[in-house]
Amino acid sequence: MIPGDIGAELARAIDAAVADGELPPGARARSSSAGTWRPAPAAAGGDPRTYATSLPFVLAEATGLAAVPVAARLADRLRCVGWIAAASVTGTGYLTVAVTADTLATLAVRVTQAGDRCAGSEALAGTEFSGPADAA
Repeated sequence: MIPGDIGAELARAIDAAVADGELPPGARARSSSAGTWRPAPAAAGGDPRTYATSLPFVLAEATGLAAVPVAARLADRLRCVGWIAAASVTGTGYLTVAVTADTLATLAVRVTQAGDRCAGSEALAGTEFSGPADAA
């Protein structure tokens, strides 16, 4: 559910960046954010609240821009979302987003409310994380 939420925000960020002239219109055609988010690896500073996507590389190829500035423009827009704790460029152009602890804490409730609808993705199949140290 959280990758889907971030993906929806990313789609809005791409649309806004195109509308404001920060990204060319070609970005919209390649901006499918569904299924692009993965847990950020621990070696790259990831934790259970952190997700990364390679979508800036796809957008860079489609628009003729470099991946780092594309990721930076999108990170700037995502930082304004209240439930996103951080958004940054990592590596050579990955976009990495961390959600707030409260967002992660309410995930179990959201999953039970969504019922079978939330079981439709295999994006995190086989992924295991331990709970945050400060979890009650």
